[in-house]
Amino acid sequence: MITTRRLGMASALAAVLALGTVAPAASASVNWANDTFSHCSDSCARGAARGTIVWANRTANVNGSVTDAPGDLHTTVVFDAYAGNTPVDHQTRSATSTTKSYNFPIGDPNLVGGINRILIKVCTTDVFGNEGCNGPYEERRD
Repeated sequence: MITTRRLGMASALAAVLALGTVAPAASASVNWANDTFSHCSDSCARGAARGTIVWANRTANVNGSVTDAPGDLHTTVVFDAYAGNTPVDHQTRSATSTTKSYNFPIGDPNLVGGINRILIKVCTTDVFGNEGCNGPYEERRD
């Protein structure tokens, strides 16, 4: 004989088991197109930076290389990450008479909404201390 109590427990157990078989809600996944860049200092013969920006939810990953022509002091590429108009992160990479690769994250993983644009500037400094720059060039998360 089935009592009311046992029937109630069986119904509750069936409800719990049914919840376990329901497919979980799909998590929101946002993908942004990667951006490639190729920028020179005041002259491409003196220095340049090339690479890719892989946008994530709150940060981005920047990989590529900076090249400096022999005879100059160095070429530096500057990356400034922003959330709207608010500066979030600043990174630089340099090379002297060579090509150097880079691969680094930029942004703040704890910033809700994350970064949505990166300004890139490339500067070459000669042995006399004169600096020639181009940029900033803007790359947007879109």
